[in-house]
Amino acid sequence: MHLFYRKKTMKLAVKAGLHTIICDGVHGFHPSELGRKAQLYGLHAVCGDAQAKPFAYAVTTNKLPRISRSFKTSLLALKSTVLTSTSSTSSSTTRLLLTMQQNSSVIFDRLKNENLILKVFNKDKVVGCMFHFGMSIARNVHFKGLSQFMEGRSRNSDISRWVEQLRALPFLPPALINKVDALKALPVRHNHLAYSKCKAFLEYFKTYWMPMEMRYKWNKWLVLTDRTTNMAESWHRALTDSIRCQHPSYHVLLQKLMDEEEACNNFLYNRVKVIPRIHRVFF
Repeated sequence: MHLFYRKKTMKLAVKAGLHTIICDGVHGFHPSELGRKAQLYGLHAVCGDAQAKPFAYAVTTNKLPRISRSFKTSLLALKSTVLTSTSSTSSSTTRLLLTMQQNSSVIFDRLKNENLILKVFNKDKVVGCMFHFGMSIARNVHFKGLSQFMEGRSRNSDISRWVEQLRALPFLPPALINKVDALKALPVRHNHLAYSKCKAFLEYFKTYWMPMEMRYKWNKWLVLTDRTTNMAESWHRALTDSIRCQHPSYHVLLQKLMDEEEACNNFLYNRVKVIPRIHRVFF
């Protein structure tokens, strides 16, 4: 695992009103010798009402047992640089927004490394991305054999509505989620072709998404901004246009990341210097 960041830029992010760190990875921009499952991972700072800007990068392999220790060390370095550069109040309210989708190869998404994150950051401020939540739901609808009942000639409106109700649970107050009928009853009778598939899907949903800690991590009740990692995704698309090749050499990749980091540094410097800062607490 190779981690790239500059302390000066991180401190500028704090001064500019850092309230959310968005973490997301992308395949295709790592050197080919690292293997197919490697990723370029970016940490993007959201300061005040500005667009997210990448301020730290990691190039990782998928060999999690070997890199987990260095991963924790890297997180501790990031926290000590970013969070301790500001007041204790701001430190405790800085959010870490992760993809954390099921069955993902991204290092931040795996349970072992997710636990490392919770040891470093305030666990109440480590939250999930709604886009990747929806993607995980859609993927498991397919894996459990329900796709044919969601669209086309075999579409079943009861099954479709049931899945959408489960997908919308993060927008409810956590205390009300258990009262939703979709968690208590299947949308079809025992003799229906989709009964066993719906039962398997509900078991998966309850096992993975309904534990209390996971439920709060994904809850978006009264969360009006930064629900997803889409701002990081847009940076990935821009990176595709600028690098113009798959699996660039380390020299090309590092030069590009240095340029991106310099642009982020300049943006944050101008924001701190020119715009009066209004101290706000983001939840």
